[in-house]
Amino acid sequence: MKLLHGIIPILPTPFDEDGALDESSLQRLVEHLIAQRVHGLGTLALASEGYKLTEAEGRRVIRAVVEAAAGRVPIVVGTSHEGTRAAIERSRETATLGADAVMLLPPYLVKPTPASLLAHFAAVAEAVEVPVVVQDSPQLTGVVMPPAFLIELARRAPNIRYVKIEGLPASRSISAVVEALGPGFGVLCGWGGLGLLDALRRGACGYMPGADFAPALVAVYEAFEVGQIEQAQSLYDRLLPLLGFAAQSLDRFVIVAKTALAGQGIITTPTLRAPFTPLDELEHAEMERLLRLTG
Repeated sequence: MKLLHGIIPILPTPFDEDGALDESSLQRLVEHLIAQRVHGLGTLALASEGYKLTEAEGRRVIRAVVEAAAGRVPIVVGTSHEGTRAAIERSRETATLGADAVMLLPPYLVKPTPASLLAHFAAVAEAVEVPVVVQDSPQLTGVVMPPAFLIELARRAPNIRYVKIEGLPASRSISAVVEALGPGFGVLCGWGGLGLLDALRRGACGYMPGADFAPALVAVYEAFEVGQIEQAQSLYDRLLPLLGFAAQSLDRFVIVAKTALAGQGIITTPTLRAPFTPLDELEHAEMERLLRLTG
């Protein structure tokens, strides 16, 4: 079985009402999700507000998650950086802190050429011993990495063992990569959990949703894995209205996750760090309605 498979939720980073890191809430969240049978945990990714943390805070988050998980599930940590040298340094340090895999977005400020992008990812992969996940999220980065590029990248850099495909629609990209690289290579998906069952049917090995959806999606995944397809579809269909609501923007995704988790008492507050776009009154009411609808 692959190191990374199944439901691997991205942890939101809990803050107190003043915006300071809340490590106690983070550790409770880890315990909660492991108790719900998740197959791994991701942190310092886009849905973690990792881009709003200092380097020192990022190290605190990694240590807290690794310590709380205590080897029970693999930990994937986002180590993206606009510079290749900095991405290598960040990835190496992350591995020494206990991460089982690192995940990188493409540099997107300079919009590198395909050759430069290939060299960037390959250099990081060659510099670290833990597996590398390349994250394709063109809706947020503006950098398009078509299946042919991802296939070439995986063949050039063997330590790139996974790609996380989030470019919408993801279906045909998943199929193309799975067919070209075979079962030894892992395709993960994200974008909030939209398209989970389609991705599994096409050969994806796992999904990286929000932490709030993870317990319900574990049930979907487990039903699918034992061939209970109708049950998996029924469970998944119940989640779709809220999944669709949350997936409309990154801020909305984080707001829904933190609101749901705070409402269950798993994290203390639903605080986001500035800047972010809050929901207006009507959007907030719709979120609350959908949270009640999905339980």
